[in-house]
Amino acid sequence: MGFDLINHSGEEFRWDMTFWSKALQLGEKYGWKQKGTTMPKDYEGGTWSGTYWESSHQIVEAEDANNLADALEKSIEFLPKEEIKIPKLQFTKGSATELPMPIVTEEIPIENYFSGPGGLESIKEFIEYCRKGSFEIC
Repeated sequence: MGFDLINHSGEEFRWDMTFWSKALQLGEKYGWKQKGTTMPKDYEGGTWSGTYWESSHQIVEAEDANNLADALEKSIEFLPKEEIKIPKLQFTKGSATELPMPIVTEEIPIENYFSGPGGLESIKEFIEYCRKGSFEIC
């Protein structure tokens, strides 16, 4: 599963679930304060939570996207230049009523998820995407 982002010009950006989460965490570490998303146009639920964690066509407003880009730019100098291999997550066995949960065996610095030339390039591309304004999370 992933998160497809679509801006007002129809440009798309795709993160898998792990890297979407890690990009937001990286932004928070370097000063991004979440404003929360705007309710999707066709939302029929109760009060909107402002979540970034659903694919419900909620809107990340331009100011929020720009603030995220600012924070991610601050992180660039701290991203490892050499690629660091991230161990694969192991999961507990879930029952019929519980989802499997990741087993955390060591703390991995958030910057390591974006190490090496590929990681740096993906963050730079996402910063550029955020600078183009608001986008939907699909």
